[in-house]
Amino acid sequence: MRNYVTACKDVFASGLVKEEAIIKHIEQQIIIEKNLPNSSSFFCIVDVNKGRYHFLSNQHENVTGYSNEEFLSRGIELFFENLHSGDADILVHKIFRNVTDILDKASNEDKTKFQFQYNYRYKTKNDCYIQFLEHLYVLELDENGRAALFLGNPTVIDTPEVLPIRFSAKIIRSNSVPETLLTKTYSRSKVSLENLTPREMDILRHLSLGMTSKQIGDDLHISPNTVNNHRQNLLNKLGCKTVVELTRIAFQNGLM
Repeated sequence: MRNYVTACKDVFASGLVKEEAIIKHIEQQIIIEKNLPNSSSFFCIVDVNKGRYHFLSNQHENVTGYSNEEFLSRGIELFFENLHSGDADILVHKIFRNVTDILDKASNEDKTKFQFQYNYRYKTKNDCYIQFLEHLYVLELDENGRAALFLGNPTVIDTPEVLPIRFSAKIIRSNSVPETLLTKTYSRSKVSLENLTPREMDILRHLSLGMTSKQIGDDLHISPNTVNNHRQNLLNKLGCKTVVELTRIAFQNGLM
């Protein structure tokens, strides 16, 4: 986990932001939040140099199950702890690298005009994976002109299908019309099964054959309730929402 935190800091390679600038943005978000309806979306202010959050809107707690205090205390380490392991490498080493490459080529004046968008899977406090579509904006630069303070706006994508990771970069110029600069789609690597127990491997193999809980229970001499418990553990461990997704993973790993 700390490797991703360190890698994230290395990718952005930003310095410190003045405290008064951070306070200004926090105060702005507090005012904006008062006029926002309840939704499956929230805002956060992230300091990549310090690896911490300076602000999280109240809706964050309803969406993730984590208190704002937990995230303010632990910072981006807690974010990476809950980011799906199959998405972390792409997010840090490809998407964040895209962000910094684009910003490095832009003038300091233009760096706060970008809108970056990407999606990923995230585990809530009750161990269920949801999918976020996040918009990312640059709020402040450090003394060397590198983006150091960001505004994130994750929104839950309400679909049972695991979506491919897509990235886009847009710039909003004076006419307020976004201009798309880059779009990319990333395929996830094969999901590893190394963390599954032998019994979970048995259950996964049987589920991939289309067997019901009762049929699996009869075959393995366990109760249907035990099968259901193992199935839920598989969904949680592999970041899936449906048995169809589990079947796809079983196929990718040669279990069918």
